[in-house]
Amino acid sequence: MSIISFFNSVLSGQKSKSRIIEGFEVSYRYSGKGVLFDPITMLRDLKYKLESNQVTTGELCVSLGEIVDQQLNFNDQLVPTVEAKFKIENEYLKVQRYVMTFESIPCSWYDFFLDQIPLCTFQRRYDYGKDFEMIKEKFASFTSNQPSPMSNYWENRQNEGLFLEHFGHTQIWVLHSVSGLKQVWNKLGN
Repeated sequence: MSIISFFNSVLSGQKSKSRIIEGFEVSYRYSGKGVLFDPITMLRDLKYKLESNQVTTGELCVSLGEIVDQQLNFNDQLVPTVEAKFKIENEYLKVQRYVMTFESIPCSWYDFFLDQIPLCTFQRRYDYGKDFEMIKEKFASFTSNQPSPMSNYWENRQNEGLFLEHFGHTQIWVLHSVSGLKQVWNKLGN
């Protein structure tokens, strides 16, 4: 740890740590204990799930801003508990992790940025899947035609996407830029 990093951590109360994950040096800044998550595996898992034949798609007729404001109500006054940052070619990918309560349900919220531009958001609601079907119906109501009851991925014409899954808990991916995410996947490799 450099002297500058030491004084930064003393003054801010934040700690820093670096890890090599799949060939990328990921730098973390966190307060408290901090959960050092793996942003590379998170993005690769999303790619794998969206490319699998288990995903059925529908079309959104609204922008994601309307859905996020109405359904995901994120408190922008929160401070991230952990921030991870790493370089992909000539760009930086930054991920901020928040811990909060949403409608009395504990949640983790991850915001992914590519050079300060929002790329995607991931929310895990620790509800054991209790609200999954209700959330799915709400999201399906934003489609232009009635999708099949199996739809769990929707895209709109503004290059945005929404992926909903039940993997132990209700998990929601909001893709602010589908094409930007595809570029990141190509740079990350397999």
